[in-house]
Amino acid sequence: MRRKRGEAATEDALPELFAERCRNKERLVRAFNEKYTLREYKKSAALRLAAARNLAAEQFTSISVMLNDLAGELGRDIVFSPETGEKARAAAEELGLPVTDAQCEIGENGCVTLQIYCRPTREKLRLRELTDAVNAATGTEFSLPVTLRGDPARTALLFCEKTPFSVRAAASQQIGEGQSVCGDAYDYFNDGRGHFVMILSDGMGTGSRAAVDGAMTANLAARLLRAGFGFDCVVKIVNSALMVKSKEESLATLDIICVDLFAGTAIFYKAGAAASLICRSGKVIRVDRASMPLGILRDVEFERATGKMNDGDLLLMMSDGAADLPRELLRERVSQLRDRKPEEIASALAVLAREEAPTGRADDVTVIAARVKKR
Repeated sequence: MRRKRGEAATEDALPELFAERCRNKERLVRAFNEKYTLREYKKSAALRLAAARNLAAEQFTSISVMLNDLAGELGRDIVFSPETGEKARAAAEELGLPVTDAQCEIGENGCVTLQIYCRPTREKLRLRELTDAVNAATGTEFSLPVTLRGDPARTALLFCEKTPFSVRAAASQQIGEGQSVCGDAYDYFNDGRGHFVMILSDGMGTGSRAAVDGAMTANLAARLLRAGFGFDCVVKIVNSALMVKSKEESLATLDIICVDLFAGTAIFYKAGAAASLICRSGKVIRVDRASMPLGILRDVEFERATGKMNDGDLLLMMSDGAADLPRELLRERVSQLRDRKPEEIASALAVLAREEAPTGRADDVTVIAARVKKR
């Protein structure tokens, strides 16, 4: 029992039979301690090796999912429009851009995307002027481009045909009581492929450790989605990253809303995340899915829900600090704020969550408000 508690065995712990008949009790006890220690080392090493093998297998699984996503992307039928690409290139060169290439692609849904590649320049890109020039030259109405900077040798400008729907979003945060940093992290962006994506991650707990976990989760998810990887692939890679991040347990929620700006639909992806809200014509709809946060189980998937968006609908993403407000109070306040700008709504709800939090138990608060509009 001493050894199981981490203590060394001593002579007085010997059974009575050994104590009476053993001629060298000191040597016996020393040998026992050495053998037991060696056994525990081997046992611990075997457990660590098994854990390393499981993590390696998980990493290979994540890589296979990534390769499958890439294979699907490369295997789909692509229709190019060289004429549109050349017209766009000429329009960009007339504005003085050092263009190296321009490619126009027509997707399976008929959406036209255009990529203009140019060498890095110190001149500030006049995106509005460039978009107007490209639209006039090609006869296609594009939205403002998304700038991709993966290659330091060139900058890629990704134009997407203007979509029937648009989203305007804003966020507000309140740091947990007694903390210097926020354990929540968020991002939202237009992926340049006809989708508006909102991401919110809540690192478990508060303070710097929660901030690291939340920031890593949100940033890695955003980078993968911007690169074109699918949501099933993203959740597996982020989960694996949290599990191998450190010896200490790293947990974080992951909440994503993806709005299809062509179809006007929203898909809610949740992994341990708090409920989201849809406010439509004064009625507040709660979107909640029971799920586990990332960093606990090896085999994890998103729980998801899909909804059709109407013109003027308000989407709300919240971390626990805001979602834990009494439901009736939250519904009433959202209904009162529904016609205001997203930045005003997010700020008002974040302040409300802080004011209503119990003394000494104020959690980090993050609220993202997004207005869906039909053009």
